Amino acid sequence: MGRLSQIIAFLSLVIGQACSDVRLVPPVVEQPLVTANLKGSFCSTPPQADGDILNVIFVVDMSGSNIEYPTDEAGKRLDAIEQFTKMGCVDASQTARFTVLGFSDQVFGQCNAQALVPASQTASQIDTLRTIQERNLALFKAGSVPTEMTQTHYLKGIDCALGIIADHHGKATLTERKKNGYVVFFLTDGVPTDYGAPSLQNNNRVKQALEVKIGDMADYGRASAGFRLQPIFYGKSELERIQPAWVPMAEDMIESLANWGESIAKTVEQVSDTLFCELFKSGRKTKYEVREFGILNLTARMKSGYLYPDSDMDGILDKDEAPLGFDPARPRSSGDGNLLLDGMCPQGLPASSCPLNRTCSRPNALGLSDCDVGVMGLTDGLDSDRDDLPDLVEILKGSSANTFDLMKNLDGDRLANGEEILRFGRDPNTPDDDADGEQLMNYRHQLSDTPLGDCPANQESWSFEAVHIPIVETVETFPDDSVSRHASHLKHGPGENVILVYYIVGRANENPDDKMERHLYGKFVKMSRKNRTLDGTTGFKKLGIIDSNFVPQ
Repeated sequence: MGRLSQIIAFLSLVIGQACSDVRLVPPVVEQPLVTANLKGSFCSTPPQADGDILNVIFVVDMSGSNIEYPTDEAGKRLDAIEQFTKMGCVDASQTARFTVLGFSDQVFGQCNAQALVPASQTASQIDTLRTIQERNLALFKAGSVPTEMTQTHYLKGIDCALGIIADHHGKATLTERKKNGYVVFFLTDGVPTDYGAPSLQNNNRVKQALEVKIGDMADYGRASAGFRLQPIFYGKSELERIQPAWVPMAEDMIESLANWGESIAKTVEQVSDTLFCELFKSGRKTKYEVREFGILNLTARMKSGYLYPDSDMDGILDKDEAPLGFDPARPRSSGDGNLLLDGMCPQGLPASSCPLNRTCSRPNALGLSDCDVGVMGLTDGLDSDRDDLPDLVEILKGSSANTFDLMKNLDGDRLANGEEILRFGRDPNTPDDDADGEQLMNYRHQLSDTPLGDCPANQESWSFEAVHIPIVETVETFPDDSVSRHASHLKHGPGENVILVYYIVGRANENPDDKMERHLYGKFVKMSRKNRTLDGTTGFKKLGIIDSNFVPQ
């Protein structure tokens, strides 16, 4: 059949659907296949807590030793914090929130969510602590006893930080929680005196109480986008000069805080020597390793050895949508208010046969709703079968999202499913060893010997390059239903292809007898004939924890 005859046949089919509510989409005229190139790098875990919004809490020692020993008579620790809030190394998107609170035998600052403010508004909090230090320093130099800068009650400071996190978490919606991460900087120059004069027994009592409270913070972190507590011990030489027996207790306490807070303990002589930006990016103490990596064109699918567009990323090829009553420009288009992803409908049957789901949640980070997950019998909607192929990828590419089939060879050709889908972008259901190489994906990724970009030194750094990404001719998409409109990657212009770069990480040296911890990171990149080369791709976001719990955005 000639090209003109094909177009006439196509239009006849579409016109035959005139009684339906499907928007007419002009057929795409095939153009010569072009390819794109994509380069970038990523870390096995981000250089701070995850999340779109970071909440940074400074818990500052305001005990008398700062002015009496003195460990920081000039208040340089406050200057360093103020400089950090102005540097922008945390808040490139201007969404982060900060608070600076002090502690001695009392707390100086608010202990609720209202304490968290934009960086520009922390000046008044810092000035309050400066005023307290200046007032108490004047008393001390006049021979009087300071009234505010007294003891070193760790529990006061940690309690306040916990109150801020708990209140902030409690007031947030489930969607907001998953966008907020928490980082606590705990600055101290000595040993806690919560239960009296420093001693091994009193130190242990404080440690027991702190472990519980920091454990509560970590629980909030697990229910949100993460938590980390970074302890900083300053003024060690002054403490050694005046109370040398206390130094080992102080170091033991700082090390314990770091362990519970998933950080690496830091000791400095002057807090002004602390480069908070570097500490902020130093990452978690636990090392994570990359378990899987993949680059996929979500808007293209191999079928019987040929690459076809799936513009709306619903699992149905553009050429098959209109004849069945679907819209190739809308991922949920079966009609009558149905919010189920079109690809979840019975394969090969008209849109009218699709199970009706009118009340569905917002989508998760991959664009799947609770309806999509429920119809497929999935769990978290990220990688329900834990085979390292994301659920959305399996739905779009034709493998099973609820069966561990990474190593299966469904079509009997030379490659298992994982290789077909991830490595080359082939069809796992039809033998296609003779597919044209121009239509296949070609990329590589490599572990670096040295840290790349902002990657922490104790985590893995990887570079990648996709030297051959086949680009198909797509139609503009209109994901305007109440589910799809919340998944920005589903929206693209004519000719644009949506490329998913993802990786899955797990703890290093994990115990095979325990449930494996898995975190999914990714980035959606839009490429086209006009935008075929992208270098320096970074900024991967955590798409979720693979833990069997569905979490909408």
